[in-house]
Amino acid sequence: MQWVGGSEFEHDATILRNRDPLIESSQRLSQVKSDLLQSRFLVIGTSHSVQDPSDSSGTPGLSKKLKPSERSGTLGRFGSFEVLRLLGSGGMGAVYEATSSEYPQPIAIKVLLPHASRDKQSRARFLREAKHLSVIDHENVVRILAAHEIEKTPCIVMERVLGRSLQLTIDQDGSPLNGESLQRIALQTAKALLAAHERGILHRDVKPANIMLEDGTGRIRLTDFGLAKAMHDVGLTASNAVPGTPEYMSPEQLIGNQVDFRSDLFSLGTSLYFAATSRNPFSDNNLLQVFRNVASLEPASLHEVAPKLNPSLSALVMKLMQKEIDKRPASAAELLNDLMSI
Repeated sequence: MQWVGGSEFEHDATILRNRDPLIESSQRLSQVKSDLLQSRFLVIGTSHSVQDPSDSSGTPGLSKKLKPSERSGTLGRFGSFEVLRLLGSGGMGAVYEATSSEYPQPIAIKVLLPHASRDKQSRARFLREAKHLSVIDHENVVRILAAHEIEKTPCIVMERVLGRSLQLTIDQDGSPLNGESLQRIALQTAKALLAAHERGILHRDVKPANIMLEDGTGRIRLTDFGLAKAMHDVGLTASNAVPGTPEYMSPEQLIGNQVDFRSDLFSLGTSLYFAATSRNPFSDNNLLQVFRNVASLEPASLHEVAPKLNPSLSALVMKLMQKEIDKRPASAAELLNDLMSI
């Protein structure tokens, strides 16, 4: 199967916080634990894989913009690109397999959908992904090749990755990973995060859907930096809006507290727990219950749920998922050292 970083799109799960002294205080986490949660938070935009309702063309983001091509078996031409097929789409954008004489390697193009392109914040977030990926040159991060605006449509050109996401792997195979595979994914994803963190970039949406398993090589590729944020960047997100995927967000990120690189480590830990058990311990059909779970639920010990795993690896995953940020590994570098010592 052909897959590409960023081809699984979801609307941001955005939590709009009322400006309440209790919520703004250091007691915000305990407030989330209580039933006051429902009156303190408003949830907007949590749907998955939502198509642009104005576009039923089968070529989201490119309808009316594709030109006829002399090459058979393509959808058409978009600028200098021969667009071969749609790889994935969602509420904000779409990813296509493409070729171009400008790029000898296999490529994919990621385009912003029209309704998102008209939104200044969505447009800025899309361009920010290109900026952040362009400064991270690492074998475990999907590389961006260029960013364009073609016919007023923002477009990111990236390398095409052959493989499946960790999410799809677990869903399709129907079984959790063994210890060797889990440790390999942990090591390589930690290396990808370290490369980003060393450049001051927080990913903010580490989850199984954004961890790619490359076919034939065993290499892991971290993708979709659309929610990434520089530590010094305070713009692009309103002070009362927290983007991310709730069941993989850290408690401090979920409630809009100050986050740092250890928030990405919590998300990685939750992703590894999912890979080892085939379930996310915080998931629930009720989104408000997801918030409560992230804030206060202590997951069952991974060693008890998956007893065949190396106990040291299980303990490290549980350490990554500590509610209190200071109880997690201090950095991706420390995490790497811990993993290599197992």
